[in-house]
Amino acid sequence: GRLGELKALYERHGLRVGAMALPVQFRQDEETFQKDFAGLGRLAAAAAEMGCTRCATWLLPASDDLPFEENFELHRRRLGACATVLADHGLSLGLEFVGPKTSRDGKQYEFVYDMPGMLALAGAGVVMFVRALPR
Repeated sequence: GRLGELKALYERHGLRVGAMALPVQFRQDEETFQKDFAGLGRLAAAAAEMGCTRCATWLLPASDDLPFEENFELHRRRLGACATVLADHGLSLGLEFVGPKTSRDGKQYEFVYDMPGMLALAGAGVVMFVRALPR
């Protein structure tokens, strides 16, 4: 199939997959999240077949809609669920925070934008791995 063709193309050119972007719209409404989340296992299995072991996404550092605690719980629940599915297929989830103050300016509620916030999110149930890239 198409996955086999893609895998053969990568092998022919001596390439390997470094990472995949999280294919789930976790920042939007619940219906959109659930629709995307339903397909995550299939996509994670395909990524694993390609030799991919990493998945990554980033967090918006502020919101006009959700106070910190509500936003934290939404991210804990949704990203935790994604991380569990990814881990079932041998993929780790990496999260990036956006640090500059200008990225939060003008927003009503701040969110995770630094390492202490990221570690709190990880400690609250989001499985997150930090790995050094091979040299």
